[in-house]
Amino acid sequence: MLENNNQRIIRKMAKRSMQGNTRRNSILIASIALSAFMLITVLTVGITYFKAQRDQTIRMYGGVHDAVLMAPSGEQIEKCRNDSRIEEAGLTVKCASAESNGVDDSLHTTFIWSDGTYWDVQKRPALKWIKGEYPKQENELMISMGALKECGSENGKIGDRLTLTYGDKNGKHKKEFIISGIYEDYSGETAAYVSEKFYRTTGHKPSDVTAGVMYLSFSRALFTDKQLDTFREELNLGKQQRLLYTGITEHSLSVFLGILGLVFVTCACSYLLVYNILYLSVTNNIRYYGLLQTVGMTERQIHRMLYRQMFLLGGAGIVLGLAVGSGTAFIIIPGIVKTIGIRGGAVSVSFHPLVYAAAVLVSCLTIYFGSRKPAKIAGRISPVEAVRYTAPGGGRKKRRTGKGSIAGRMARTNLLKDRKRSAIVIFSLTLSVSIFICVITIIQSQGARTMVSNFMDFDLELSNDTLGKEDESQYR
Repeated sequence: MLENNNQRIIRKMAKRSMQGNTRRNSILIASIALSAFMLITVLTVGITYFKAQRDQTIRMYGGVHDAVLMAPSGEQIEKCRNDSRIEEAGLTVKCASAESNGVDDSLHTTFIWSDGTYWDVQKRPALKWIKGEYPKQENELMISMGALKECGSENGKIGDRLTLTYGDKNGKHKKEFIISGIYEDYSGETAAYVSEKFYRTTGHKPSDVTAGVMYLSFSRALFTDKQLDTFREELNLGKQQRLLYTGITEHSLSVFLGILGLVFVTCACSYLLVYNILYLSVTNNIRYYGLLQTVGMTERQIHRMLYRQMFLLGGAGIVLGLAVGSGTAFIIIPGIVKTIGIRGGAVSVSFHPLVYAAAVLVSCLTIYFGSRKPAKIAGRISPVEAVRYTAPGGGRKKRRTGKGSIAGRMARTNLLKDRKRSAIVIFSLTLSVSIFICVITIIQSQGARTMVSNFMDFDLELSNDTLGKEDESQYR
């Protein structure tokens, strides 16, 4: 058939077809809007959740680090600082512990020396706030609010003096300290950071089993179990040494693959949702598209008309989905993130341009590929065949009546009539159930019973304060 220059007519027919199928078009717009909304919501919730989870992990571990090396030797310290896989290597030494302030002789405050890497780079993000400067003189302290309260100086301020009795490797000492700084963290730790001059007088070394700790931050985020085991072997750990990885680092690859899986399942559900509706919508109007060829339309023009309709509807659906998704993100997402276990301050919603780009791209691809096959069916069929067209069947033309209830036989017949369509519907339902199970699993994994390894369901805890003393003879 010769192609007529009827672009104006095609536009008019596309417009009238859209106006005459209000119900179908409303369903299409709603499905495309739901697709864009689902992508924006899931991806935004995921980014916000993992960012908040990372912040909470930093607060729980007291710093930004991926691994902890207990009692590092001089060779191990040098190796870690020169290793290209390690971005930051901070060092701390627990060099003394406060025993008495003159009133209470069962204090828990620990004196810690920290190098600049740990205090300035790794520790700082885990603090709520900090005032003053890190100690430089032997009698200065950078003390936490929890330690100030324990030492009986809850309202203490910078420049105040504290007289404490403390124990170190050389015995007991009584000293007057000056508060050079005060900080508060999220765990309420009772610790006071001391200067290097004070640390040198205590007799402790980083290689002491109960004193030295090295905090390692890797230069990349993903590691396999084999790579982590290889790094542990390279350090040649002693019998009393331990190398502990944080939960995120130890399971980094599996978490990343899980995120990719959720994104894939979400995109697949979005695609199948739109594809099913478009496929059913177009195939049910095969006669109409076939008869259009009698008025001079070619296969290419029918394709163009269908694509014009779908992308007009798709554009409206995408805009609606983006608008609703953006509005939901400001109100509902922070509540969702808090509900699934993130605490400690306001939850900031993480927007990223790639989220919107992905939502628009997937929706456009869904519309294109969802319309492609139905458009080919509509364009290739002749007017005579269009009049006699029936939906394709996947089974034999002749079927036996069979046994069983009529409803069961009818359901089985309809299910096998178009096997491809049935397979797509079943696959869609499977993906939907998979997403539901994944979300429920994530929610349940945030409980204290799974997050905290030593979780116990109790109402009262009794502890022996004397067990924290340096001198074992004072244990009671």
